[in-house]
Amino acid sequence: MLRLKRPLLSSSPALNRLTLAALLASALATPSGALEVTAASEPLHHEGFHKDFSNAHRWSHKFDDKKRDSWQMPDQLLKALNLSVHETVADLGAGTGYFSWRLAKLLPEGKVYAADSEKDMVKYLTTLARKRKLANLRALSVDSHTPSFPEKLDLILVVNTYHHIDYRPEYFSKLKSYLNKDGKIVIIDFKKDAQITDGPPQNMRIDSRQTESEMQQAGYKLKSSLDFLPRQYALIFQEDGAK
Repeated sequence: MLRLKRPLLSSSPALNRLTLAALLASALATPSGALEVTAASEPLHHEGFHKDFSNAHRWSHKFDDKKRDSWQMPDQLLKALNLSVHETVADLGAGTGYFSWRLAKLLPEGKVYAADSEKDMVKYLTTLARKRKLANLRALSVDSHTPSFPEKLDLILVVNTYHHIDYRPEYFSKLKSYLNKDGKIVIIDFKKDAQITDGPPQNMRIDSRQTESEMQQAGYKLKSSLDFLPRQYALIFQEDGAK
């Protein structure tokens, strides 16, 4: 699973100015006027929800549980994406490869990058590709701050990972350079619904409207959505200006 951690100050000068201004205002509002920086002192797009995903084998029991199929609906979901057999796809935050190996089987003439920032997950994914004899599946370690891929992609799939990412507009803006013309980013994450108890705590979930707003700030537009998943929303984006 992708774990993205970011220092308080961004590489963006404008964002840094906003951050410092907010901290100064907070300090002046306190009785002592002291400036105290805590984990809660975050600018517009705060840190994602971070967990320890270092033990891939242990997490595989949860991520690859057959019971997940009933609500994740992987076959129906991938069919709805209308992928052609030769496309190049990245599974960003691939975890233990729940979607990665399915994509590799679906795209026999294409290529799938199972990308994760957790070293043990990448090791697990490498073994998975070998065991399943999927020559078109490549495990890839991605940097937590600056995403990078060896080639242009037709689609980037982000499942149950968006809420883990820090400074999301900035991060996804960087991904644009790795998308082919008319390439897509598909974001699937848990609905902010108290009746849905699986997934991250309610206060760490990202509402679909916020996701759409942040992606617009990153330079994307919402092309379509899928509404058949019972616990998650599925939003399909393209770079703003693409047909």
